Parts: sequence; structure tokens; C-alpha cells
Amino acid sequence: MKPLLHAPLALLLPPLAFLGCAPPSAHDEFGNVNIGHVSNQDSGIEADHSTEADSGPYHGLWAPRIATPGAQSMDDPSRLASDGFNTVAVPRAMVVVDGAIIYITPNDEMASTIARFRDRGFRTLVSLDVISSSNAQTFATTAELPTDPEFMQLLLDEVGALAMLAEDEEVDLFAALNEPDVHLGDKAHGFASRQLAVSRAHFSGPIVWKGGWDTSVRVDGYDIVGSSISTSDEANLDQMQNDTRRAIDGLRAQAQASGVDSMMVTEFGLWGGDFSNWSEDYQRRAYEEVFKQAPDLDGYFAFDGPLGYDPPLADSPGE
Repeated sequence: MKPLLHAPLALLLPPLAFLGCAPPSAHDEFGNVNIGHVSNQDSGIEADHSTEADSGPYHGLWAPRIATPGAQSMDDPSRLASDGFNTVAVPRAMVVVDGAIIYITPNDEMASTIARFRDRGFRTLVSLDVISSSNAQTFATTAELPTDPEFMQLLLDEVGALAMLAEDEEVDLFAALNEPDVHLGDKAHGFASRQLAVSRAHFSGPIVWKGGWDTSVRVDGYDIVGSSISTSDEANLDQMQNDTRRAIDGLRAQAQASGVDSMMVTEFGLWGGDFSNWSEDYQRRAYEEVFKQAPDLDGYFAFDGPLGYDPPLADSPGE
């Protein structure tokens, strides 16, 4: 589970809408100063080669704030194509305080971001990424969301609205609510089938279960089972390898139990800690181990930390 965060509310709303998970700092975990970062998006430079997005595994990017210009290190289509990416996730941010939505990424921003990558040949995925708080002054975030019937219906309504947008924008994959097991606890077991039904009603493409760490949730009927894989900043290389192996074993078991043939690591890399003291080899292996231990999956979404919160992927050993 991702850790708590304490930050002034003004930092979390547009134009710097927060979608990260770890404590902010003036320097990122790789020693780069984040202040004054200039976005690489829409550089206008043509990629050196095709993204080859129409076939093969999804080589994807999960960058939580990619719809906010300048908020992510990996937002330039040319750079992504050169790095071998062929898919980009465009999460919709929904900020919830005391059970009420105080911000949600507007449809036009979602559509323009999707189009920016789709029109350059990338496949796209969308998902509802919710940040919850019980304190509007300091915005101390928690992973858990309310689970009363009224709020659960609100979540389903938002999933349905996003599914309709995904269909209109010809998105390739729809991942519904991001990490329901992290946000809803035991309620995720029942929510899995409910959000699937809503998604199917509005989206004609493949539906992804984008889970967190709990691979015991049954996801029968989904087209793809996905999970998140990260490691503790207190782990050594052996622990990181073992954590990755257990997570992949859990993903395979979940897919088999649910009768789903397609599997993805829908988020992997470094987040939720201070990795500044780790060697470049450790930072690189945190990404590499997923491919090394699971070379046969249908997709991989590398995590790019929002600038100022989690380790950015650009110019890191992971890239």
C-alpha cells in the first residue's frame, strides 16, 4: 500500500494537480532539482522509428499526472518512441475530500491528451485514479475511500462516464478504477464485478483489472488481469528480486483462478520512498527484474513519478 502524504491543498489542484504518492521534496530521488522543469511534450520532433503499436506486447507508460503539462518527466512522444514505448496510459485524476469530489480532470483535457499520443501512433489506456483525503486544509491523503453505498455508486457513475469517453476517443484499453483493492479493501471483491458490468455497457474494447497488491480478488470476466509491482526503499537487491517474484506469482495465480488468459504488470518501478541512496544498479534492476522474471506477459507499464514526489523515469538508470 502506498504511504500517506501531507501537503498544502493548493499544491494538489490545477494547474499542479497532485497525483503522486510520496512526500514532496525540492530535489527528486535522483538528485535533480525539480523547480523550473520544462515539459518535453509536443516537441514536434519526429521519432526515429515507429512505435509498432499495432502488434505485440503493450510497452506502456503509467505517468499519473500526464494530463497536466510539465508534471511528468516522460511526456514527449518522440522520446517515448525512441525508448521503445508503444502505449501510454492517460489516468483521470479524481480528488475526493470527505467523500466529495473537489476536482476531476475535465473531458477536454483527457481527450486532448489521449489524442496527442494516439495521433502519434501510440496505443492508449485510461483509468480512474482517485486520491482521497479527510483533511481539506493539509490534504493528508489516504489510500482508502469511503465504502458506503452512496459513494460506491458515485464511483460506478464515474467509471461509466470515463468508459463512454474512452469509447468516443477510440482508446485501446479501459482499466476502470485504478487499484480497487488498495482503495476499497474487502469491498473490492464485490466491486470488481460491478465495475466490469458498467464498463462493458459503455466500452467495446478490452477491460483491464488494474489491481494493486491484493491478488486474491476474483476478476472473472475481465479480458486482462494487471497488478502493480514496487519495492521498499529499505530492500536490498535480493529482497527486491524476491518481492518481484512473489508479486508475479500472485498475478499468475489470480489470472488462473479467474479464468483470464491475458496478464500485464500495469505499474512497476519505484515509488513511495526515498531511493536516493541506492546504487544505479539497484535503480535499474527495479525495472529490469520485471522483464527478467516475466518475459511472457502481454503488457508492462513502467511508472514515471510525478515531478517532486516520486522518482522520475527520465534520465534515470531505469530509463
